[in-house]
Amino acid sequence: MDNPRITVMIPVFNMQETIERAINSFLGQDYENKEIMVLDGGSTDNTVDIIKQYEDSIDYFVSQKDGGPSAAMAKNLKYATGELVAMLGADDWYNQGALAAAADTYKKHRADVLYGDCCSIHPTGEKVIKCAKNRVLEDLYYYNAIFTNAAFVKKGLLEEYYEQYWGQNKERIHISTDHYFWLLLYHQGKLFEYIESKQALTNYSVFGRSVENEYEGCMDDAEIFRLVVGNDSEAKKKYLPKFKRYFASRTILYYEETAVKKDFELELRKYLAEGERYVIFGTGHIGKKAEHLVRLGKGKLEYFVDNNYFTNSGEYLGYKVCPPEKLKTEKNLSVIISALGNESAITNQLTKMGLDASVKIIDYSDICEKVQNTLGVEVLTDAWKSGVIK
Repeated sequence: MDNPRITVMIPVFNMQETIERAINSFLGQDYENKEIMVLDGGSTDNTVDIIKQYEDSIDYFVSQKDGGPSAAMAKNLKYATGELVAMLGADDWYNQGALAAAADTYKKHRADVLYGDCCSIHPTGEKVIKCAKNRVLEDLYYYNAIFTNAAFVKKGLLEEYYEQYWGQNKERIHISTDHYFWLLLYHQGKLFEYIESKQALTNYSVFGRSVENEYEGCMDDAEIFRLVVGNDSEAKKKYLPKFKRYFASRTILYYEETAVKKDFELELRKYLAEGERYVIFGTGHIGKKAEHLVRLGKGKLEYFVDNNYFTNSGEYLGYKVCPPEKLKTEKNLSVIISALGNESAITNQLTKMGLDASVKIIDYSDICEKVQNTLGVEVLTDAWKSGVIK
């Protein structure tokens, strides 16, 4: 079959620092059958001036107030001519060969959704490849397991989503409409296919605009679960217990920002002992939360361990990052597993290593769920609605 036409939509608002990089990353793709649509939400900085420098190369451009990325895409999707559609954030950018790799995968499998790897760029300059192949699509019930800026979907499915689902539920989901879309398709049994490529398809900055408003994203995920699973009792029985663990793991530290901070710390110390030695298995965002919990519990964090070093320097948050084998020499400490979704695999890994009997293994998510079950999630919801937490 011929190479499918691919439309890339770039919603943007006041992103003068990064929009040119995003546009150039598309224009430089070694793939001919493509089009780019730049959807500006009425920027007040120099974003529009920068975009207009490329107007001869841009297939479609509009600048008007739009109510956010999803609203912009819903309104302008009818002008897209691609068989496949992708959304690239204005602070993200493609690596060479991304579109060609997506097209090759589509021609082989004719999948409804194609998804690939993404590289996160940290403020230190460190690059961490987020491998989509290692993710379990079933985890979409708990969080957005698809890197949206590295995904391509059939235009017809996107049109159906905006016509039948997004419009009537857009007031209930604030920032995670992409997660709603992916879970909806997965729950409906659509075909997803991983894009094999020599390098990550896209890049994003960890502290870019897309990582703001974390708690609002957690609230969205809870609403998305309710919308998609609904009255499906079988799916609810299968996925709800684990969803609650995920929710607790992501929201646990927000108790510090509410009126129950003292109660939170007292409850936490039932599970994290003052003065006890700890090691955290897993770096990254959840590892950072686990480190905070250890400090609140007045424990002594010795170091992190990880199957893959988080940084070239072998350090994270000022602590040394070691391979798991170092735990074979340890006694009288607790290992906190902070890798959401991989707790069972890591527990099995540690068990097979034959650690000393004095080494305890603790699930970070287990601590979070126990604390949240005692304090109640309602206090967080009320704090979010009143603007105490964001």
